[in-house]
Amino acid sequence: MPKQRLHPLILVNYFLGSLINWTVIFVVVVNVHFIREIPAPQLLSLLVAIAIVTSLARYWLFTFEIGDQALTINSGLIFRKQLHIPYDRIQTVQTKRWFYMIPFGLEAVIIETAGKSGDDGDAQLPMVKVAVYQELLRRQHAGSAISEVASVSPVSVETSEGTAYKINARDLNVYALTSLGIAPIILGLIYAYSKFSDVIPREWLSRAISSVQHAEWLMLVTFILGVLIVGTILSYVQIVLRYYGFTVTRQRNQIVTRRGLFQRRTVTSDLDRVQAIVVKQSVLRQLFQLATVQTVLASTLSDDEESEMVVMPVLRTDQVWTVMPQFLPWLPTSQPVITAIPWLGQWRMIRNAVAVAMIPVVGWVIVARATAGWSLLLPVIALFLGRYAGQHTGIGLVADYLVAQEGSLFSRTLTLVPKKRIQAATIQQSIWMKRVGLAHLAVSVRSGDAEKKVTVRYLPVKVARQYYEWYRA
Repeated sequence: MPKQRLHPLILVNYFLGSLINWTVIFVVVVNVHFIREIPAPQLLSLLVAIAIVTSLARYWLFTFEIGDQALTINSGLIFRKQLHIPYDRIQTVQTKRWFYMIPFGLEAVIIETAGKSGDDGDAQLPMVKVAVYQELLRRQHAGSAISEVASVSPVSVETSEGTAYKINARDLNVYALTSLGIAPIILGLIYAYSKFSDVIPREWLSRAISSVQHAEWLMLVTFILGVLIVGTILSYVQIVLRYYGFTVTRQRNQIVTRRGLFQRRTVTSDLDRVQAIVVKQSVLRQLFQLATVQTVLASTLSDDEESEMVVMPVLRTDQVWTVMPQFLPWLPTSQPVITAIPWLGQWRMIRNAVAVAMIPVVGWVIVARATAGWSLLLPVIALFLGRYAGQHTGIGLVADYLVAQEGSLFSRTLTLVPKKRIQAATIQQSIWMKRVGLAHLAVSVRSGDAEKKVTVRYLPVKVARQYYEWYRA
């Protein structure tokens, strides 16, 4: 194909970005007194002129060519850069479509390879027609055209394009309401309140406190409920916007996910480049018998997901091993058997959690002895956290796949790793663990630009060595 340029609408993005950047440069770098001597209309005209020239130059000098064997991208204003990406080196292809791009049939294409570095992909085509994305996939897979799924049902079905699943409204609501993402939002609200209270005049605060001095508990309960309600709403809205219209499709040897309301995002990855499968359950989702399934990829996804692609946001636990093999054929079709760690190991997890929690307790007692009683809640919470982690830690084997389960912060994570994807396995043992015959088994798989380490703690030494020898065989 001949050399192509981005869609002209990208000039708007380039212009706004250049205008902001040059404004910052003039304010920060250029002499302030010099700027003050220039009348505001002339200064604004100068900034607009510079932004227009740089935007046009950037647009004209950015070209790309979809060749028979590779994608070639030429860019750069002062330092020219040519990027040559063979199709067989591509790990994932992502697309992002903001709502204002949809009427024009445009999207941003992000291409990532095994040698990727950074968080923005190896190459980006910021604004191109949808046909460019489809052509890249066709070239990558030797003429195997990939088309959109016209319609899918709330459960997995076989279509002409492959197996497909689309999340329904009920599943999306359950997924959003059972998310523990509310925790960081609540902490952020509390932090914002503390900063806001510093701005409020002291007289106002004293007057408000004195007016409710006979209803302290009522005010405290009202504050807590308010924070919980606002945090829940924000967390709910954030997840719904992110996973609105979530669809996963298996097309031949590819898995494709699409999601998002204001920004429609598509991720395409080859099945043979999946490094591991992760099944996650928060304590809330365990109560409702729900799970989230993710894949660990050899390339780093941008934004929030990093190197783990959500394949199924919410699924009943008893359906994980019946539905998911339709999308990931090498998954077992029944629940893997997990051997829990012994009570001696569980006790050490409890001990470690309580010991860590006692550190802030001691500091609290030293700094604020009058309110130190509240600090005793920390070791109590830590006791339950340690107990939970110990009960949900274990290991197992299914054919040539290692199954490792970890419990942490009231969340259970089961990782299934093909033996051929394990890059390293190590047995870790301290001098104290040697005395009681315990050891940690850690396996590493590739995850994006780095590695993902899965550690099963406090296994009997014989069991750890048994799995280690299985890996070496």
